[in-house]
Amino acid sequence: MKVQVTQSDINHGTVCDEEECPIALAIRRILGKDAAEHGIAVKGDSVLINFQRHSLPWSAIQFIQDFDSKSTEVKPFTFEIGYQELDNDFWGGGEPPYEQ
Repeated sequence: MKVQVTQSDINHGTVCDEEECPIALAIRRILGKDAAEHGIAVKGDSVLINFQRHSLPWSAIQFIQDFDSKSTEVKPFTFEIGYQELDNDFWGGGEPPYEQ
């Protein structure tokens, strides 16, 4: 998935908020009306979309660090996210935190 983080995403993003950071806002905007059905959260080196883990590239990880620290001005950018199927190991060997 190609993700374009815009200046509007940056302006409306919330520091240290995994669900309201600029990257989460950009993904929510891309998914459009379907975004309400997806839980979106940026966590460390990945983003969870509907409990599916998508790896973030280094540029996105660095962006999050700079945005959260407020020490470096961040600018709009574009990146692609990778995809990785979730398995029980992701949840520490247990079941995912929702009923199937």
